[in-house]
Amino acid sequence: MDKFKCPCCVDGKQTISCSELGSKEPPEKIEISCYWCEGSGFVDSKTLKAINYEKNMWCKCEKPDPHDTRYYKDNQHPVVSKHHWRCNKCNGVTQIG
Repeated sequence: MDKFKCPCCVDGKQTISCSELGSKEPPEKIEISCYWCEGSGFVDSKTLKAINYEKNMWCKCEKPDPHDTRYYKDNQHPVVSKHHWRCNKCNGVTQIG
């Protein structure tokens, strides 16, 4: 099975910033194991394809260019099963859930 360097982390680790809503304190930085590669730093071809799809599925239109969107109910779209909105201009996802 082919292995590819995970494009979502550095050596299996990701740093996230956490803060309490409305807090004036700076965000706390926490290091976690990467969700995609489970901390190994490598993914298989199927996972790499899913990562690339997720990165590229979003609306690419320049903001704040307002444009219409269309709504898909749960299980209505052939690829994204969760209800979501898609841009009528580029067909990218603008919001999920």
